[in-house]
Amino acid sequence: MIIDAALPPHLQQFVREKLASGEFRSETELVHTALHLLEEQSHSSEEFTAWLKHEIDKGMESKPSEPVSHKYWEQLRGRFRSGAMNEQKAFAERTHARLERLRAEYGTFSDSTKFIREDRDARG
Repeated sequence: MIIDAALPPHLQQFVREKLASGEFRSETELVHTALHLLEEQSHSSEEFTAWLKHEIDKGMESKPSEPVSHKYWEQLRGRFRSGAMNEQKAFAERTHARLERLRAEYGTFSDSTKFIREDRDARG
């Protein structure tokens, strides 16, 4: 599938910078990677939402508790912030690992197109 899309100037600049850095060899490779990362993020978001719904259901089914103090809420906020940071770090690590697996499995876009051209030329 070929998609032709106009990018706003700041994204055009971002693409140029990524290509200039050598991190990606072509616009197509960059878009391909971005879409894989978006797909991974979508799955992670769905998993988090399912977990959160499960936790809310557990809380709704539990017995009423004693009133909580200001100190308790501060501790809970601290645990949540710590967990959120750990989740972001874990997501970044999973995303990086997935990107490395994709690169190992498929090579770069440039490698793939070179292989396709060689195969096409060999077939005549």
